[in-house]
Amino acid sequence: MVFDHQHIQNLLDNYFEGQTSIADEQQLQQFFQQKNIPEPFQPYAGWFQFVTTEQAQSIGPDFLPQLRQQIAVEEKPRAATKVLRLPPVIQRIAAITIGIGLITWLWSSEVQQPPTAKAIDWSQYEPDTPAEAMAIYQRTMMKVSVHLNQGVTKASGKLQKIEDLGAYFK
Repeated sequence: MVFDHQHIQNLLDNYFEGQTSIADEQQLQQFFQQKNIPEPFQPYAGWFQFVTTEQAQSIGPDFLPQLRQQIAVEEKPRAATKVLRLPPVIQRIAAITIGIGLITWLWSSEVQQPPTAKAIDWSQYEPDTPAEAMAIYQRTMMKVSVHLNQGVTKASGKLQKIEDLGAYFK
């Protein structure tokens, strides 16, 4: 049988896309059973020869019993587990003991009172003169300004890092 190279290439493309029928696959198998396979199709020859060989093999009648025997040998018996069963009287005594211990612990722990707030004399913090008040105000505003500038510097640094990362994804 003479095979057209373009037809075989189309069959191979369809085969690897899962678009072939059984008849198409049989044509491919016949093509790859030839002795002189063209050079562009050499890499596929081993695959189709393997498929042909595997399809020729069949399962013997003793396959299933051998499989069952192998599975039975591989299964390990499970170890028996023992459950400790106490008599009901001992169970009740243990429950009562735990209950008494819990109640004793609750009664013996002291209830702590929340700490009381102390009165603060705010008059000692009030400025005496308008000049002193202005000095306190200026120090406070300077501190706020320093902290805001530090925050702006940190934020701009983080923004620059984000922009640098964004450059990688463009």
